[in-house]
Amino acid sequence: MNKLYVVAGKRNMGEHARLNGGLFVNVGMTTRTVDERLGDQDYRNKAAGGVWEVIVRDHEIGSHDDTEIHDELKKRDDVVWSLDGLNTEEFLFVNDPGDGSVARDIVLQIAKNLSPRDKCIEPDASIEQELLGRGIPHAGEVRKSNDSVCWLRVKSVIERNGPYGKYVILYFDSKSRDKAIFVWNSAAKQFPVGDYVLLGGVRVSKRGNLECKGQYRVLVDAQHDERASQRRRTPDEMSPAGRWTLEQKRKEGEEARRRQVDPELQRWVSGQFEDYQKNPHETISQRHAERWSRIQDVMGMLFMASFLGYYLYQLSS
Repeated sequence: MNKLYVVAGKRNMGEHARLNGGLFVNVGMTTRTVDERLGDQDYRNKAAGGVWEVIVRDHEIGSHDDTEIHDELKKRDDVVWSLDGLNTEEFLFVNDPGDGSVARDIVLQIAKNLSPRDKCIEPDASIEQELLGRGIPHAGEVRKSNDSVCWLRVKSVIERNGPYGKYVILYFDSKSRDKAIFVWNSAAKQFPVGDYVLLGGVRVSKRGNLECKGQYRVLVDAQHDERASQRRRTPDEMSPAGRWTLEQKRKEGEEARRRQVDPELQRWVSGQFEDYQKNPHETISQRHAERWSRIQDVMGMLFMASFLGYYLYQLSS
């Protein structure tokens, strides 16, 4: 059973909320208790606002998760969420007086209005058993297994712009503390909700979060049950000896980057080709010779002008 919680740093409450233009709170979810969740390392790292004050404690939301609450909060004009912030659970409730009353009412109302889960995106037990049977750990267990390859089923996606390009945060079902992973150099459209994804190059970052800097591949679209069985990968396709491996995918990416043409060079070549079409008898070497001749003429004129100026100066003195 998933439990919703809302917490705020005590230093951000009261008068400080008025100075901040509202109350900053964290809206999250856990299968444990909120007190156990606040003891995790990531929440200890976020404790810049002082000791955490619990505003909503262990509100049961069934099979729903906090990302559904987040999506609804982002639609509101009286709630602010930073796209570039590192804390994905932090929201600013601009009308909250500082005691958490407004934030509590808004979050609980959204939780009350959550629609039932669509059956078409329920997990496919056969796919999951097949992956686990091959010894590929789930993303929620990769921290314990010390493996760099894992799989997950996408529950929701957040796309962001970082200093080195776009990246996404994938949220997935998990019974462990890990329920999200950062996938660098990717876009949200590559990870439809309900799809099963195989990830390589997975590790734990310095901040304690899961991140993927390797390759990834969508295995099965679980949103369409009748199509899923037809598109399911065979053992040979998913095995290291199959047609697709992480190493092969990496080499394909490097080869594609080598084949890319520099845009500036491409524009220059296009311009040269257009000039050639206008006058096919004139070669590029001839045009370069003419340009060099014009440069020499200009340099000669400048030399003569400087010599004449020096001569006139000598006559005047």
